[in-house]
Amino acid sequence: MTIQTSRQAIALSLQAFSTDSLAEIVSGSLYLLGILNSRICHYLIFKSAAERQGGFVEFKPMYISPLPIPEPPANETISEIVSRILSLIRQNQPDEILDLEARLDARVAHLYRLTAAEYDLILSDLKLSDTFRESCRAAFHIEK
Repeated sequence: MTIQTSRQAIALSLQAFSTDSLAEIVSGSLYLLGILNSRICHYLIFKSAAERQGGFVEFKPMYISPLPIPEPPANETISEIVSRILSLIRQNQPDEILDLEARLDARVAHLYRLTAAEYDLILSDLKLSDTFRESCRAAFHIEK
C-alpha cells in the first residue's frame, strides 16, 4: 500500500516502510511515512540524488538517510493525515487525496520552519499542476 499514487513513494507494509526491493526503513510510524512522502523530502532527494535517464531518481538509503527528520510536535497531525490518505487509497477516492496531500506538504514545510517564500521556491521547482501548487500554497497559510 502506498501513500502516493502519481509519483514515486515510500510504501507501507505491515513490517517496514520500503523504498524499493533494496531498502527498507523499519518503523511503524505514520509520521515518518508522511515526512518521507512529502514533497519537501522529495525535493531534497531530487537535489542530492543522481538523476537517471528520463528524470528518474532512485530513493536509495544513501540519499534518504541524511535527511533531517524533525521531531514530532505535541500537536502532531501528520499521522492523522497519512491515516486518512491510506484510507482513501483503499476506498479508491483519488480526488480527496490531493487535498490531504497539500495539507501534509504544508504541515511538513512548517515542521522544517520554511517561510512562505522558501516553500514557494520549492513548489515552483517541482513538476506540479498549477491547481495543486495553489492548493499547497493555500494549505501552507491554513496549516500553521
